[in-house]
Amino acid sequence: MRGVYLKKGNTRVSVVPYYRIGDLFLTTIATNPSNYLGGKWELFGPGRCLVCVDTSQTEFNSVKKTGGSKYLQQHKHGLRVTLNMTQGAGNERALVVGGGNAWSVNDTYQMTNVGDGTSGNLQPYITCYVWIRTA
Repeated sequence: MRGVYLKKGNTRVSVVPYYRIGDLFLTTIATNPSNYLGGKWELFGPGRCLVCVDTSQTEFNSVKKTGGSKYLQQHKHGLRVTLNMTQGAGNERALVVGGGNAWSVNDTYQMTNVGDGTSGNLQPYITCYVWIRTA
């Protein structure tokens, strides 16, 4: 393994941590770790946030699984309005807050689309270089 070594007596001691194939290395320096740790490294998950595996959730139940979107997808919000109204002797109608001889008019209204696939939906983040040892 390439790296920095010290000698303790006749024994060579590594002061650089050993990384196995598949281990991740996080840093704020853009230099590929192969330059000072040895091995072969490549960027891991560029443009993505890391989430720990959780086998109880379908979205996160295996390693290196990807998903999600940074854009808010087009969707609608429903709105249900219920009016309780009474009818008087002269056929006039009034809104009744409660009780009385009320009859109900139920109608469902749909709002217009919101989100067009280009509006942002990013969680707070901070960037760093994440390298994975591949060899």
